Amino acid sequence: FRFLQRSLWLPIKNSLRPGGFVICETFNQHDVAADGRVLKREHRLEENELLRAFGALDIVIHRGDVERQGRRLAQVLARHKFRSEHSSD
Repeated sequence: FRFLQRSLWLPIKNSLRPGGFVICETFNQHDVAADGRVLKREHRLEENELLRAFGALDIVIHRGDVERQGRRLAQVLARHKFRSEHSSD
């Protein structure tokens, strides 16, 4: 399913354990439905928004503009960084 609720991004990031993954895919700013309907701006990602939202994690995959079944999507697969044993964090 695709559901964009930006307010969940911080709790999702904070809930990840070291080495844990987050996967996000939703409509980007270029998306138009097959019937020509355009989603409201707040329901579509801005350019590189997923990179900004999850950039503190290790980005494994980022695709800013993917077309699937006639819809335009952005995708990210990001991994929580492992803390070094010698880190001061």
